[in-house]
Amino acid sequence: KESLSLADRMAVMRDGTIEQLADPRTVYRQPSSRFVADFIGETNWFEGVVESIGETTTVRCALGSMVASGLYTLPPGTPIWIGFRPEATRLHGTLQNMFEGRLVQTNYLGDLEEYLIEAAGIRLKAFEQNPEARLPKGSAVRVGVAARDLLLLPR
Repeated sequence: KESLSLADRMAVMRDGTIEQLADPRTVYRQPSSRFVADFIGETNWFEGVVESIGETTTVRCALGSMVASGLYTLPPGTPIWIGFRPEATRLHGTLQNMFEGRLVQTNYLGDLEEYLIEAAGIRLKAFEQNPEARLPKGSAVRVGVAARDLLLLPR
């Protein structure tokens, strides 16, 4: 977080090679690889396959069909990693990408609640800023992620 707040441009290196060189917002929101995404913050990752491309990209995964915005050129049938940051989730909201899950664990951290959610056999982390009420373990939750917050990377 300190690097993101201080830098105008930043380079993420791996084994002496630059993986990505860009402004902090681009590195965080549009990482060039899983390594960069994981190095710069937490990300939920799971497998998927590209279904169609156009103004948006539709992907198929264990959570169902999901839509990503952005300029992706991955052809249909391409195996991919689908990712999103825990803070990009919305519980019980309505966004382009919605799925049902079960609350496995909660951690109250003062300014936010950290949830571990299981959905379609996948464990995902979600954050809720300034939570109003405590959700009990085992609760059914409806999770949403905006199309602009999905990351698609080739597997």
